[in-house]
Amino acid sequence: MRPPYHYGEYKWDNYLLDIQQQTREASETAQQAAADQLNELRAQTGELRSIHGTLEEMRAEFEWGFTLVVDRLDTQIEQLSTIVAKLDAIDRTLRTPLLTQTRELFQMGQEHLRKGLMDKALEAYLKAEQKNEVDFPLQLQIGKLFLYGRDEDDDVVDLVKAEKHLLLAARYADAEKGTIAQWNEYCGQAYFHAAVAAYLIGEQEQAAGRSASMRECLDRALRYLGKAANLWPRFADIVYTQAKCHALLGQAPDAMKKLEILSDRDRRYFAKASQDGDFEKLRAEVEELSRRATISPGPLAQAVQAKLDEVAEAVPWAKRSAPPWKEDVAAIETIERELSKARESLPTLDVDIEGLNERLSQTRTELNEIAQRSFKNNIDASQQAIASCELRKRVCENSIEQLERTMRSTSGQGMGCGFAVLFFVGGAVLASALGLGEKPVVALSMLGMAIVGAIIGSTLSRHNQNRPDSLKVEEHSRGIDECISALPLLKEQAEKWKKEVASFAAWRAEHKSSEPPSSRPDHRESP
Repeated sequence: MRPPYHYGEYKWDNYLLDIQQQTREASETAQQAAADQLNELRAQTGELRSIHGTLEEMRAEFEWGFTLVVDRLDTQIEQLSTIVAKLDAIDRTLRTPLLTQTRELFQMGQEHLRKGLMDKALEAYLKAEQKNEVDFPLQLQIGKLFLYGRDEDDDVVDLVKAEKHLLLAARYADAEKGTIAQWNEYCGQAYFHAAVAAYLIGEQEQAAGRSASMRECLDRALRYLGKAANLWPRFADIVYTQAKCHALLGQAPDAMKKLEILSDRDRRYFAKASQDGDFEKLRAEVEELSRRATISPGPLAQAVQAKLDEVAEAVPWAKRSAPPWKEDVAAIETIERELSKARESLPTLDVDIEGLNERLSQTRTELNEIAQRSFKNNIDASQQAIASCELRKRVCENSIEQLERTMRSTSGQGMGCGFAVLFFVGGAVLASALGLGEKPVVALSMLGMAIVGAIIGSTLSRHNQNRPDSLKVEEHSRGIDECISALPLLKEQAEKWKKEVASFAAWRAEHKSSEPPSSRPDHRESP
């Protein structure tokens, strides 16, 4: 039987150095690619998400075997430090000098580990353990250091001690199930890493010619992995490691069953399996399973295909909502490109089906939120436009009424008297010129001319005084006409948006069963 972990000609601790170098090189390449994209696409906000995704996927990309490190070192340190802070907050009333010293030593170890000083970190952790061993973050850090603690300067790997401390971490994490929400994930992590330790101890036993002991180690690893799978089901490497152990134990049906599960979760594992010596005797079966995975996809892959189609249907709705915000428009464009890539990758072996399923759920939620807030914004804008137009019409009507009252009250007496005198004098001069004298008829004619002059003068005076108001009346009348002309169009537009919202709601109700829970609403201001 071949050695249980096929990482080449190197020993485990040297393999850790090799994998670190590969990870650094891959990470540097990804960061440079992301920087190039960022320079080209800085104006497009939506593209930043895909760049972030590129960096995130570097966490679990290794050339050999299964994933060794679940989280980046700095992320792992921060997560466990946060858990410790929560435990401290709960136990604050029970704080003793001994617990205080434990926390100080733990934080000292965290700082040493952050700086890459593995030996000093382990020294601080072990001192902290002497003061309080019942601490799962502490035991988890000690176990991981004993399992993965190898770099160019330090080598603290001890597989037997790693298994011991990781099992303690699992036990103590289980004891915190009533206080820490993520207890099951950390407990699952501890069991998974304990399984890795047992798996590697089995290699040492096989190399020493103790095949029975090696099989016992693999059986022990499978027990840990079973517990890890129940506690931390989303971590697919657990299933892959189970397949490796079954293959090494000669349990081919069980190994293939695990790989078949992965074929409907993350088909990228077939690329790993094709290079993994643990599956040497199952090479033909693995190749056949990978072929069937693309020809006859499993239930999750089929569900993801259906979800992909529904998300693709949600894109036109987001567009029809006419988003007024540039970032939403950019997000829709980015989503369209991502959906195109997803449609191409889903029928292949280069696809994380579970990851794609989660991303599609997030995308569906994002599109729904874009459509909802855009429809609401457009309906609100239409209603505001109608209200503004109606208000303008009422203001114009009221202004005209007030101006007309003002113009009706204008007397024009001053100019009327002037014209009466002028016409009377003019009549007298005309009568004298004609030699008519002072006949009664002449006097009556002069009085009539005076009255006509008064009327003409008064009319001219009122017209002259009312001219500015008349111009305002004309202006307001034009405003009323514009409002009367615009209101039907505005009401028609508002009705159109209401019908669109109703149609969108009906479409969502039709696909409600597959719709993810909505995230918090986006409170942004209208432009």
